[in-house]
Amino acid sequence: MSKPILRYLITLTVTTFCLAGPVLPAQAAEKSLSDKARLVLIPLHTGADSKPMLAQMEAALIRGLQQRYEVLHGKEVIQSLRNASRKTGQNTRNQGCDDIACLKLAAGDLRTELFASALVIRTEDGYLLSLNIKNVMTDQSVMEASLSCNACDRSQLMDKLKGLGSALVPAAATPTVKPGPVAAAATPIKLPPRIFQPGEVFKDCADCPDMIVIPAGSFDIGSADSNVQDEKPGRRITIDRPFAMGKIEITRGQFAAFVSATGHNTDDQCLKLDDGKWETFGDNDWRNPGYPQDDSHPVACVDWFDAQAYVKWLSKRTGKHYRLPTESQWEYACRAGEQNEYCGSDNPDSVAWYGQNSDRSTHPAGTKLANQFGLFDMNGNVVEWVQDSYHDQYNGIPDNGSAWAGNGSKRVLRGGSWIYSRNRVRAAFRSVSAPGYRYVDSGFRVERQLP
Repeated sequence: MSKPILRYLITLTVTTFCLAGPVLPAQAAEKSLSDKARLVLIPLHTGADSKPMLAQMEAALIRGLQQRYEVLHGKEVIQSLRNASRKTGQNTRNQGCDDIACLKLAAGDLRTELFASALVIRTEDGYLLSLNIKNVMTDQSVMEASLSCNACDRSQLMDKLKGLGSALVPAAATPTVKPGPVAAAATPIKLPPRIFQPGEVFKDCADCPDMIVIPAGSFDIGSADSNVQDEKPGRRITIDRPFAMGKIEITRGQFAAFVSATGHNTDDQCLKLDDGKWETFGDNDWRNPGYPQDDSHPVACVDWFDAQAYVKWLSKRTGKHYRLPTESQWEYACRAGEQNEYCGSDNPDSVAWYGQNSDRSTHPAGTKLANQFGLFDMNGNVVEWVQDSYHDQYNGIPDNGSAWAGNGSKRVLRGGSWIYSRNRVRAAFRSVSAPGYRYVDSGFRVERQLP
């Protein structure tokens, strides 16, 4: 082999080694990072604790989580959550948002589907701690842990918070019990039920209805000044515990999901008002009520039994107790602590789609002003089935807000609709029908009991 060729081969070998040398550690480092899943830690809130205390607790959580995750936290997370909150129109809570649609938007910005939320609850004996990791794209918990910290000082609390990360187990699995303090710490404990705050908006699944927490309180049902007999006599009703009411009426899209999941049959029958009489027409049903609609409109052409089937399905799906609101709950939520003629105003045009402004059809839900509780379309758009049997006056109505039983031959509808006149969309106005009739303007919203 000639000397020039030998020198060339030696040079090529050395050059290749030198170029490849620094790449190998970088590749190893990249692989090491990719071994840890990326996880967003939602900012911790515990109520009365100071900012330094919160910072220490978050730091302890992060140290525990970093054993198996690449943890995103701090300003980057807060800003992303705030941006998502503004884009989705959600209330800015927890320095951002906790609504699933909002978190999905933040997930794209932060480049991960895994979000961790921690709960620190003070008790008489110390603290209850829990940690939940959720895949926000599927709205499913994937890992969880809970610990107690009785008679803890600050240092012990920080150690427990750090241990919370290493105590994580698959959400649906039961951890194997082994002797020793670590296994004992990983044993789940029963946490107190969630405390809902008045005005809080939440949903129990990604495509479930948005619900608003309605506070307890008292009001006078009906109208003492009305010349309509079934709006009298005024009765004092006391609702002694909060409940949740649908923010808007159930939409055609939400009802379609229910029909698709259950095969529920609503028949091709819908009644319309013709020359002052309700008459069956064509093959119209909730899919085609006889006027233009899309999935953002409230569903129409549903009867009381259709509404009952929907709330039963929603309850089974979520494990929560959904139903139609009682008539007292409906009017209490409508009035929202005020005595306006309509739900949130003395001017129906600001809060309702009704006969004088509807152009003879429904409109997308939530496009008029909300009332003081944040509820939309309590007047107009579609008239809403409620739980109660109909009685022709308020003598005997339960004074605790529960449903008024009867023989069920007639049921109550409230709020009026896009067909109704100004007088018939008042807060006090009551409609009545046999429960098996479907009308071009009949729909519903849901109520959920709270713990």
